[in-house]
Amino acid sequence: EEARNSSKIAPNCIIYLSEKSASYKNEKNVVIPNTINDLPVTAIADKAFEDVNTMTTLVIPTTVTSIGYRSFIGCSALTSISTLPNLVSIGREAFYGCLSLKTIIIPISVTTIGKFAFRFCSSLSIKCEASSEPDGWDEYWSYGAREVIWGYKE
Repeated sequence: EEARNSSKIAPNCIIYLSEKSASYKNEKNVVIPNTINDLPVTAIADKAFEDVNTMTTLVIPTTVTSIGYRSFIGCSALTSISTLPNLVSIGREAFYGCLSLKTIIIPISVTTIGKFAFRFCSSLSIKCEASSEPDGWDEYWSYGAREVIWGYKE
């Protein structure tokens, strides 16, 4: 069931889709809403922002628990992303090719990260709240990132 062109209704929540529409193709600063039709946005859909290479900053609501497969692949100008305290999963190749992304904080709540989630993120410093790599993270999740810091506390 379509709520509007940029979202899909799931039971009691919204999965955010951008469908690579013209509405984001030239945006530099993107803010994903907390709610759509009075329902919380809880996930970023697969390929939602694929190749939106003008986006430099991204604010994702704290209600989001899941970032899908290739959600931000090819967002080469993206330099910063908001902290996601309730995040549980990051899909395969989610940030693949985000060459300009500087820092991301992965909260202790993240139980799964897919293969090559941060591939070709050569400027990226990944700050993990976990003290060591959880079992549910793919062995190549950080392949291509500049550094991984364990036990990070803000």
